[in-house]
Amino acid sequence: MVFAVVVAASGCRGESRQAPRATSEASEASEASKARATSEANEASEVEDVEALTRDAHARTDRFQAELKAELLGAMEGDGGPVEAIAVCRERAPAIAAAMSEDGWVVGRTAARLRNPTNAPNEWQRRGLADLQQRAAGDNPDIAALEWHEIERGPEGKRLLYMRAIPMGGLCLGCHGPAEGLDPAVRDQLASLYPEDEATGFAVGELRGAFVVSKTL
Repeated sequence: MVFAVVVAASGCRGESRQAPRATSEASEASEASKARATSEANEASEVEDVEALTRDAHARTDRFQAELKAELLGAMEGDGGPVEAIAVCRERAPAIAAAMSEDGWVVGRTAARLRNPTNAPNEWQRRGLADLQQRAAGDNPDIAALEWHEIERGPEGKRLLYMRAIPMGGLCLGCHGPAEGLDPAVRDQLASLYPEDEATGFAVGELRGAFVVSKTL
C-alpha cells in the first residue's frame, strides 16, 4: 500500500511538471497568431496607403499636364509658334513642377531621349523608364495609361517613387517630330539651346517620356 501511494504521488508530480510546458506552448502559439494577424493588418494598411498615395501622385501629374498643355497651346497659337513653345518647355515646365513640389512631394519630368539635360533620369527613374519602355513595346499598349511605382526603403525611412508615361501628342510634333520636317527656325533654336538634343524623330502615340513624382513617407 505504501508503494502504491508513492507511485501515485510520483505520477501526480509528473503531470504537474507537464502542465506549465503545455501552457507555455499554448501561450507561444497565441502570441505567434497575434503577431501574424498584426503583420497581415499592417500589410493591408500599407497597401491601402500606397494606393491612396499613387492616386494623389496621378492627380498631381494631371495638373502638371493640364497647366503645361495650356501654356503650350497659348504659345503655338501666338506669333512665336513652335519656337515660343520651346521657351515654354524650357522655362515654364520647371516652374510648374516647382510650384507643385510642396508638402513633401517632388514633381518633375524625365525621358530616355533627352532634350534638356537637367531632366536626366536618376537611378530609380531609369528603372521606371525601363519598365514603361518594355510595356510600351507590347501589343497595342495604351501609353497614356502606363504607370510605375515602388516603395523605397532605406535608413532614412520609406519613400514613394512614381512615374507616369507621357505619350507623344500631335501638339508636340513641331518640336519633337522627324528632324527633317521641323521648321528651320525650330532647328536653329534647338541647335543653339540644346546642341546634344536627342528628342526628335518621334511619332504621335509613342512613349515620349514620363512624369516623375516622389514623396518621403
